[in-house]
Order: sequence, then C-alpha cells, then structure tokens
Amino acid sequence: MTTNQNCQTSHLPPQRRAGSPRGLPVHLFVAAMLLASNAMLRAQPAEVSVDPGAPPGPAMFPTIQAGLNAVAAGGTVHVAPGIYVEDIVVAKAVSLLGPNAGKAGVDATRGPEAILMPLTDDAANGQIIYVSASGVTIAGFLFNGDNPNLNAGYPVGTGASAAEANTSAAIQNTYFWTTDFAPVDRLRIQNNIIKNIAYDGIYLELALGSDNGFNYVLDNKFETMWEGLQTYAVHSVISNNTFVSINRGLSLHGTITVAPAGFKPLVANNHLTIGEWWPAEIGRLRTEGIWINYRRENAAPLEVSGNVVDTPVAAPAGKTLRGLYALNVDGKGEVTFVGNIVSGRGNCQEGVTAALIAKPGAVSVLGGTLTGIAQAGLMAATKDLDWGTGDVFLTASNVSITMTGGAGALASQDVSTPTSRAQVTVIEDCRITGGVVGVRLAGTNASGVIRDNALSITGNQVGVEVDGARALVQGNNLAGNTQAGIRVMNEGIVDAGDCAGENITGLGSSSGGNDLSGYGFDGTRWTIDNWGTVPVLAYQNNFGAGPGDNIANSVSGPVRYSQNPLVLKSPDAIIVRCVGDIPAATQDYATFRALGGLASAGEVNSVSYVDSPLDPPAGNQDVTRTWTVVDVCGQNGQCEQTIRVQDTTAPTIVAPAAIAVDPDAPQCFATAAGVNLGTPLTADNCGVASVVNNAPAQFATGPTIVTWTVTDINGLKATATQVVTVRDTLPPAIVTPEDMVRPVDPGQNYATVTFNPTANDCSSFSLVASPPSGSHFPPGVNTVDLTATDTAGNISASSFTVTVVEPPVVRLTGYAQTTGVALLSVTGTAGLGYQLQSSADFATWTPLTNSAVPYVYTHTTGGTHRFYRAVYTP
Repeated sequence: MTTNQNCQTSHLPPQRRAGSPRGLPVHLFVAAMLLASNAMLRAQPAEVSVDPGAPPGPAMFPTIQAGLNAVAAGGTVHVAPGIYVEDIVVAKAVSLLGPNAGKAGVDATRGPEAILMPLTDDAANGQIIYVSASGVTIAGFLFNGDNPNLNAGYPVGTGASAAEANTSAAIQNTYFWTTDFAPVDRLRIQNNIIKNIAYDGIYLELALGSDNGFNYVLDNKFETMWEGLQTYAVHSVISNNTFVSINRGLSLHGTITVAPAGFKPLVANNHLTIGEWWPAEIGRLRTEGIWINYRRENAAPLEVSGNVVDTPVAAPAGKTLRGLYALNVDGKGEVTFVGNIVSGRGNCQEGVTAALIAKPGAVSVLGGTLTGIAQAGLMAATKDLDWGTGDVFLTASNVSITMTGGAGALASQDVSTPTSRAQVTVIEDCRITGGVVGVRLAGTNASGVIRDNALSITGNQVGVEVDGARALVQGNNLAGNTQAGIRVMNEGIVDAGDCAGENITGLGSSSGGNDLSGYGFDGTRWTIDNWGTVPVLAYQNNFGAGPGDNIANSVSGPVRYSQNPLVLKSPDAIIVRCVGDIPAATQDYATFRALGGLASAGEVNSVSYVDSPLDPPAGNQDVTRTWTVVDVCGQNGQCEQTIRVQDTTAPTIVAPAAIAVDPDAPQCFATAAGVNLGTPLTADNCGVASVVNNAPAQFATGPTIVTWTVTDINGLKATATQVVTVRDTLPPAIVTPEDMVRPVDPGQNYATVTFNPTANDCSSFSLVASPPSGSHFPPGVNTVDLTATDTAGNISASSFTVTVVEPPVVRLTGYAQTTGVALLSVTGTAGLGYQLQSSADFATWTPLTNSAVPYVYTHTTGGTHRFYRAVYTP
C-alpha cells in the first residue's frame, strides 16, 4: 500500500489506517483472480448478460463476477434488475452496465434496480467493486452497503437515513486494502446510486505522479456515508452528482502532474448536502462540501464550477462546516472555484477556505454565491490543524457573500505562525453583506487587496477591518455599514487612496475611488475609524460630503483624506459699507477656513482667489470672490464668496448759516450770482460724491429756503436747509394818474370823480388817496395826495389834480327857415372835449359830433324843430 506524501491517510479513521482486513479470506480474492485468468484461455464474447433468474448460457450468467470473467476485454456486461451480493473484481477493460445505465442517480424515472451488496462484512476496509484495470465503465447500479444478512456494521446516517454499513466503499482500486492501489485510468462511473457506506462511496488512489486521465464520475447519487468520493493523484471529471446524508461531499488529493492532452480535470455541477450527521469514530473537527488538496509541482489546473453545497443542519459543538476548501497548492497548481453556491443557512461557518497556498493567484473564487455563512465567507488561514502552517493567498472576484455574522472575507495570520503570510484579494464586484465585518485582515503578516467592488461591501457593521495588517483599498462601495467603512486597529497600515505613489503597504498604490458615503458628519458613525497612530491614506474617495460637510467629523484618528471630486464650501458672505472696505485675505487654507470656507480634503496645496469686478467702482454692488483650492492630490475646486457692498449709513450735511442780502436795485430780487451762500459741512463713511442745492437764479424779496443735498459714492443722500432773505429796502413806486378835468355833475355844483391809482413794490403795500376816489370835487383845481406804505415800512408819496369846470353852452347863432339849416356855437372851458347832441323831444338824443370847445357847427334839421345840447366827454 502506498502513501502519497501527507495525502493518503488523511481521510481514514484509526481502524482503517491500521490496514487490517476483516471478514474476507485472502483465498477468495485469489480465486476470483484465477477465474479471471482462466477465462482468458477461452474465446470470450464481447457482450454478456447477468440475470440470476435466467437459464445459464454462453452469454448469460447468474452472477456479475461470472459475467465479468466471461466477457472479452473491452466488452460489455449487462446486468438485469435484482439483488447481487458479491465482492466483485473488475480486472479488465469492460463496460459494466446496470438496468438504469442511461438515467442519472436522481432521475425519478429510473426502473427496477440491480442492487449490489457486499458479500464480506468489513466496514473498515471492504468494497463492493474492486477495479484493478483501466478503461472500465460502471453505470446504472444501486450500491447498498447495508447487507441485512451480515452482522451489524458501522452505523451511518441518522433518522430515516440511518443504516448499518458493512463495507467501507462501493468502488475502490484496492482490494480490502490488502493490495497496492491498481494503476487505473479511463474509468467511468456514471448513473449509479451509492448508499450506506462506512467511508467513501468511491475511493480511488494512484501513486503520486501517476500518468492517468479521462476518468469520469458523472450523474451519480451518493447517500448516507461519511464521504461521497475521494481521489488521490487521479485526473478526473466529477460532474452532476448528488450527495445527501453525508458528512463530507468529495475530496481530491495528491496531484503533481499535468493532465493528458485533450483532457481537462473538472469538478462541476454537483449538488452536495453535507454535515447532516458526523461519524463518531472518525472524530474529525471539520468537514467540507468539496475539498481540493495537494496540487503541487506540475499539477494540472483544476476548475471547480457550478456546484451547490448545502448545510441544512448545524454542526455539533466544536466542529466546523465548510463549503469549499483548497489546501496545499503550490508550484504550477491552480484551483479555480467558478460560480459555485454555498447555502449555509447560518450553519456553515466557512464558505470558501484556503490554507497553505504558496503563491498569489493559485486559488481563485470567480463568481458564485455564499449565503447564510456564520464565520467567514472567504477564509485565508496560515494554519491548518491537521496539515501545518504556511503562506496562504486567496483571490475572489464577483462573489456574492451574505453573512449571518463573522467576516465576509478573512485573511488570518495565526499567532503561532509569525512568519507566514495570509492575503485575500477581493476584487471586481464582490458583494458582501450581513457580517460583523465585510473584509477582515488580522495579523502583522496578513494583507488584503480590496479593489473595484462597486456592487458594495455594505450592510455589515464594518466594511473593512485591518487588525495589525496591511490593506490596499480601491474603487469599492463601502457605504451603508452600520459602524464604519474602514476600521484600523493595532497599528494596521491602510492605503485607501494615495496620490503620491508611496506604496506604504507593499501592495502597490491605491488611487482611492471608494464610496464612503452615508456615514454622516456628526461623529456617530465613521467613514474611517483608526485606533492606531499610523495615518490611514484615504485620498480621492467619495465621502458623500457636500458643501459645508466637514469630513474631519466623519473620521476618527489619524486619517489623510480628500474627496473626489473636490467639494468646497465658500467662505461666508460678508457685507461691507464701502468698496474700500473689501478685505484682502491671506491666500492660504487656514485663512480660507477661518473665513468659513471648507474643502473636502484634509490637506491643501494652495488657495487663491480673484475678485470680479477686479477694481469695483464706488456704489452698492456685489463683488464675487472666486476661490480656487488645490488639494494635495492636485484636484482643483472653485467656490464663490459674495462680498456685498451695502452702505446703509447716509452722509451728513450741515447747511451754511442763514444770510440776508439786499436786492439788486431797482429789482425786487437778488440774482444768485450776487449771493454768496457759503459752503455746507459734509461727511460720509465711504466718501462724498456730490453736493448740490436748489437755489434759484433770482432770490425774491423775503426768505427763500435753499435745500442742500449731499450724495455719497454709494448713492445715499442727506439734506439740510439754509434760509436766504432778500431785504425789502425799496419804497413802493406809485403809478400816479394823469391830472383830470371834469365838469360838474349835471345840476350840481361839484363833480363826482373816481380814479384808481396803483403802485409797484417788492412786497405787499397799502395805497391811500386823499381825498379818495368817488369824492365830490368842487369847481376848480383839486389836488389828490397818494401815499404808499409797504410791509417793510418803506413809504412813497405822489399827487395829481382834479379840475372841475362848468358845463359847455350851446347857442343858436342862425337858422334858415327855408333850408332848415341851423348854425350852432359851443363855448366852454377850453381844452375839454364835448359831444354835441340833438333831440326832437328831449327824450332821445342823437350824437352829432365830438369836438373841443369852442367850435361852430352847422346842422341841417330837415325843417323840424330841434333841441341841442353839449355833453362833456371825459
């Protein structure tokens, strides 16, 4: 029996490792081999059948072994439904086909089965079929390791699936562990149901470095056993199998060679339900859905894809359930987990685990989902309890991880492995939620690259936790974790954005680009929570900061940060009274902050500003000060501060003292050119633009109010008044009537004379005539005195005469009776004008002529009787 460098005995319970066969005499095995040898001496058919109920014949046999012995190499043995209790040896290339050879183990349309049971009761070492040749196909059978006619076997399963297994394997390539492992290849095991086995349903082992390939385990159902399938150094395709009521699903070990040309090893599309019961005698602390172990030197790459691992039952206390496990991979060995599903249901502690992985990229998890994982979705550990310690590297891309606690991805450097390295690389749209931590790196030699996970590491308590480790964090969505986006403990080193290319982690330089929004800026949750003294680099990330949000309030401990794009809050708007009060500011970040400005960066290279208009004119207006801030990463940002020139203080003015002037004689006014108003006293906080008054071109006699108006440079006004009085020094100018001559009133010895003298003055006045108008003036020359007195007390006097004369006399100086021509003469006071009138009845008078006396008038009466008179015409 060979051992394959730390691989062979890893799966065995103590009694099996002892290697002692139980129940089968060695001579029975020898007899089977002799039968096979004797059959070779006769001509053998290419196709035979096995049916215990059929009559024997040249191609019909009652037992499977008999059919195998009889058939030609490369031939086919058809087995009818029935129960076959045999220890079978397949010693040549042959197709052994049961009645359901064309139907998968889980196909509900399978017909009656050919049931194979062990003949020998040996739960530690036995098998139902021993394969010792290459080119063998075994398909369409039901293997039942519980033979009720044998002594009680090893208890397997639980509940309805409980059984007593009488054999350790259904198919293996060693005979009761008494022979070396047969060098088989091109083995196909397909469409079988295998159940009630003490150890492995299928166990295949070759010498380390064996040249083999084209081995297939397809469409089988494994039920109620410790492990469904285990291989050593066997290049295989293991696909579309179903595993239920088992402890471990399948494991592949001991590969150091390339696969044959044209053959690609693969573990794909298997459905494994594990951990439903734990064999007491095996005593393992951990179990896995799929375990890939010891792929080293020139080992062919292995893809493990599309498998589903389900863990419906919690492990016993102190035991661990794992979905997928990669162990001991180095050299050219590569294991790629693609699109697998681990349905943990809160029972699976580790979704994908890696240990002793000697180089980066050797083990990758591409796509797939890990749900309901309790402790670690992705686990990279420097220590395996069974296999020792060493470096470990694990890469995951586009994996969806849902936790019920623990860490979505964990790189753990065990304290007992101070020189071993543990690294997880979580990249390209991995999604992690529900954990205490999204990605945890623990240990001084632990590290992690968390990059380009835009679909979010969110819904955890902490997005990324670095405990004494190193991390490069770039381009991730770390928003929405309940406590912190990134937490650093025990002097961990984190580059979550380094614009200077410092490579502080030894993992390269992060360009930032992480979404660290949604934590607020009130110190209750942290975008970055650094418990150490080594600054976290976190330049060019999105902290969700808007104008006025202070990122410093969302980080704890030493953090060097900036936001991309740079967001600025402008300094507070200010109001000044005058253009000259616009303050200049020192163009540095401290001043910018002191003025109320804020940048979404902890460090700034330069601050500058430009005012618009650059040289503002006087007057109320808004001046826009455009600040430009350049952070330490060279990001530019601009914001505008409003400086409002708003002068609310009016100018002051004190008008010149009141003045009094004389008019420009003989005018009743003083012209402005001759009046010296003086100069008002003005003042303003910003400056006086103009001083004007509303003085008229001519100041009238008396007081005139002059309003002075001062206007400052911002348009504010103030007024004051000055009284300018033009003194009245001119007496009234009397307009004296012409001397008057009036006849006496008819029939009176006086004349009633009216007149209306006037005067002109610069102010109001009174004009008195003595005697007054309307007086009776006696004949003769009468003098009327006029006296004018104005309100200023100026007096002037004048007079005119009223001469009262007798009325004119009309005389008839001749009359021609025949012609009716009358000659008239009028006499009276010379120089007075009279009107000659005639009347026939003293009632109606007709004017004849106007003339001055004396004069003579000839009037043709027309022969009528006439009366004449002369009337004075003033």
